[in-house]
Amino acid sequence: MNLELKDEFKKGSFGKLTAAIGTEDTWAGRGSFNRFNQKEQLSFIGFANNINQTGVNWEDYGEFKGQNSFGDSDNGDFGFGGGRRIYYFDGGGGDSPFNNFDGRGFTTNYGGGANYNYFQKKVKFNASYFYKETSLDLDQYTSRQTFLPDTSFFNTDTLGKNEFRGSHSLSSRLTYDIDSSDLLVFKLESRLSNANGQTLQNQLFSNEFGSPTSELGINNSNALDAWRISGTGIYRHRFDKKGRSFAISGGYNDSTNDGSENLSSENKFLQSGSKAQIRQFNSNFAHTRQFKSSALFTEPLSKKWYLEAFLNASQTDNEVNRPTGDPENNNNRIDSLSIYYDQQVQYGRAGSSIRYSHEGLNATVGLAAQHLQLSGAYSVAKGLPLLSPPLKQQYFNLTPNVELEYQLPKDMWLSTNYSYAISEPQFNDLQPVPIVTNPAFRTLGNPDLQPQRSHSLGANFNYWNANNMASYGLGADFDLYDSQIVYNQTIEFIDTLGARTTSRPENVSGGRNFSTYIWSNIPIIKTKLSVNFNPSISFNQSPSFINGVENETSSQNYNFRIGFNITPSPRLIAGLSGNMRFNNIAYSIQSEQNQKIRGYGTDASIKWQVFSKVFFESNFNYNIYRNERFAFEQNIGIWNASVRQLFGKSNKIEVRLAAFDLLNQRLNVQQNASQNYVINSIAPTLARYFMLSVSYNVRGYENKLKKNDWW
Repeated sequence: MNLELKDEFKKGSFGKLTAAIGTEDTWAGRGSFNRFNQKEQLSFIGFANNINQTGVNWEDYGEFKGQNSFGDSDNGDFGFGGGRRIYYFDGGGGDSPFNNFDGRGFTTNYGGGANYNYFQKKVKFNASYFYKETSLDLDQYTSRQTFLPDTSFFNTDTLGKNEFRGSHSLSSRLTYDIDSSDLLVFKLESRLSNANGQTLQNQLFSNEFGSPTSELGINNSNALDAWRISGTGIYRHRFDKKGRSFAISGGYNDSTNDGSENLSSENKFLQSGSKAQIRQFNSNFAHTRQFKSSALFTEPLSKKWYLEAFLNASQTDNEVNRPTGDPENNNNRIDSLSIYYDQQVQYGRAGSSIRYSHEGLNATVGLAAQHLQLSGAYSVAKGLPLLSPPLKQQYFNLTPNVELEYQLPKDMWLSTNYSYAISEPQFNDLQPVPIVTNPAFRTLGNPDLQPQRSHSLGANFNYWNANNMASYGLGADFDLYDSQIVYNQTIEFIDTLGARTTSRPENVSGGRNFSTYIWSNIPIIKTKLSVNFNPSISFNQSPSFINGVENETSSQNYNFRIGFNITPSPRLIAGLSGNMRFNNIAYSIQSEQNQKIRGYGTDASIKWQVFSKVFFESNFNYNIYRNERFAFEQNIGIWNASVRQLFGKSNKIEVRLAAFDLLNQRLNVQQNASQNYVINSIAPTLARYFMLSVSYNVRGYENKLKKNDWW
């Protein structure tokens, strides 16, 4: 059977436009337009709102990017494990239109871009530009208890924060089929971003009996300009012998961050009535450059067996200049807080693997020899004497890798994998000068830090039945650390400062993580009623040292969720689900401080096509948060509802009246426990409001319900 679109369906245009206004001074708008023919696609997209929607949805993004929506994952790093990565810290939130809003505070957002695709038999080209910005206004209230080997202390934190982030992103990709045997791929990505913000913070510290000891007020501001560029070229050749191939790649990454921090704090000692003020100005300049290359050769040994051999090489150069000045003294450098360093990481890896492929079974066993060399030097400023002997460390490791995939009869798949990972310390973890943005908490690097080494084992089983739409899966992951990088803590009580926590990365032996999950969708009455059951369990055990005393933190997480999807008719869709979340945390240094964090939730939804062009939709979510150890209890119910109507012969206009958080209870609640402390925090966010929207769709809206249709 040969299915091919007629020529008149290979060109055209489509687009959407939505404008909305609501109570509480809320507003929103977004739009997109796409035009295409047999060889080209040109797309535009844009959005603006102040309702905490920091991007576009997946459907809009797929229409915007077309054939290149999710095809940019080829980074030219051959061999198992994905080769080397370079990390950027430019504070802009990624290159796609999606920003991750964590539910705290209030945001105003703008974004827009253009995308062009060109495709013919031998050449495929894509170019894309996107701009986005987010302004955040955040208030947060936090309580924290910190445990020591023989005592504990409390602090309550009131935080006010204003932040702006903006970025321009440009990317392109060219794929050229030279002939049936040779292929060239070129990729180029660049980004320019800036950010600034101000933080007002008040922290009240109390002893183990709850008596206040000190109050810390903080007024910090920051600014950051950053850019980066990344280029990759890949050449692939297929030989006449079936299965024999060769590939080579080269890449270049370059990034620069140029930022500053203006820090001011005042510490009041409540028992003596004395005060201590600290002011400092930090300049932060960092430049990272990386060259990398990879090669891959594949040789068929028989119809079932294949040999793969690969090489990876890279060099990363990192330069950091972080002078700290005293604003009270003409910004003269504070040597104890200033640092300049340049560092190099040279990486080489050679490996091979044997792959077996026959009748649904794919099995791969590989081994690679890996060489890492770290070198660098630290000083207060460029040209001044070194703070410590030059760093030069070399590591040679053998890294095995095992992968198994098996397609069983009756639409079942089984996969498992094992790998041994070695990762070098990050640059910031090695510097021997403290980073201080809050005088009560500072981070000190460790030039003697060794790489982290861990075993990883995973397994998955999946089933899919296209006839009755039944599916389920089971997965498990286990990580065992030979050597783990953790932040040990030293907590001191200083007369002129109060409680000061110094975190320092160090290598510790041991530690393990285990997680397992089940997901399922089981039809009870075909197309009418189905149930999904999704439990998950995880265990974590992590050692660290608190004031030189080993503390082992154990965490047990149990999550259970069951849901029902009910579709009695095409005009009515309903859903009902419930979940329970249990988190048990145990500390070895003070077992009486063990935590039991609980969460319970339920969700109900309904979508009803009342008349031919009138739709009613509503959902209700209720969550309960508990921590008996702190007598913490928070119940939040969120109820949303909307009614919408389609207009016109082709249903091109939609008018919607929506109510969000009718009970006016929306809050962001977080409960976290780690190492030697536990935190509870609450942050207000956008609560009850009503919104009227008008939308226009060039192609018209469907005159039927969609399960995921919620504006």
